[in-house]
This record gives sequence, structure tokens and C-alpha cells, in this order.
Amino acid sequence: KLDIIIKNNESCKELTYWKDMLLMYFYYYKMGSKNALKSCESAKNGIISVYGNLNRFSIEAYQNLGAIYECLWDYDKYLEYTQQSLIYANELYHGKHVLISTGYNNIGRAYEDKEEFSLAAQYYEKALIIDLELLGENHQATAIIYSNLGSVYGGIGYYDRAVMYHEKSL
Repeated sequence: KLDIIIKNNESCKELTYWKDMLLMYFYYYKMGSKNALKSCESAKNGIISVYGNLNRFSIEAYQNLGAIYECLWDYDKYLEYTQQSLIYANELYHGKHVLISTGYNNIGRAYEDKEEFSLAAQYYEKALIIDLELLGENHQATAIIYSNLGSVYGGIGYYDRAVMYHEKSL
């Protein structure tokens, strides 16, 4: 019944988004990524129908879709959705925001998944610059990016640089 009420009331579309996001998390953790994908796609479409693409919710929905594709080992789709989230985040926030840093970090991760370590490092470095400016040296998000950089530089064979970044992540 809730679905019928929501679909017949334009002002309730945001509720549909939240319902679908909750279902996405439930499916993701309890029933697998393919069910989560359907709910997340529905949530993204619902929020876009209310607010368009240039808002935090739709940017996060694109990021979540990308993350599900990563879990399905579809790294090209992961990259596609994370790039789209970054485009919208840059349009909305003009270069300096944690959602932009997250976008760069996720693109770096997609390239790392594809074993394109040099490209991954470039995107992790962009995320690091933003996080250092907005969050500082000792923030958890900054530490994660340091760790990611350590991993990709290890993958490239730059072991001294890898150790340096891993140590900074501690």
C-alpha cells in the first residue's frame, strides 16, 4: 500500500528514494548485490525525478551504484558511475568538497581494481589534495587515501613511496 500512496503523490517521491535506499542496503548486506542494484537504480531514478542530478542525494546514488558494480566485478560500470558522480559533484560544488574527493578516490579505486596503478595513483593524489585542505592530515578519510596510495605505489613497484604512504596512514 505504501508504494501506491507514494506513486500517487508527487510530494512523496523523496520517501520513495529513502525506501529504495534502505532496501538497497538490506539487499546488499543480506541478499546479494544484484537485488541491491535494482533498489539503488530505483532510488537514483526517484531522487532525480524530484531534484535532478545536481544534488547530494543523486551524487551519492551514482556512487552507490558504482560500488555495487564493483562488488559484481564489473569495473567498467563501476568506473562509469563513479565518473558520472564526479561530474555532478564538480558542477554542484565547484572543485572543493568531500563528495568530489570521494569521486576521485572511487575512480582511483576503479583503476586499481583494473590494475591500472598509475592512473589510480593520479586520482588518489587528487583526492588527497582535497582531503588535506578540507579535513586535515589526521582525518580518517585522509588516512584511507594514504593507504590507497601505498597500495598502488606498491603495485607499481615504488616500494619506498608505498611504505611512506602506508606509514602516513597509521
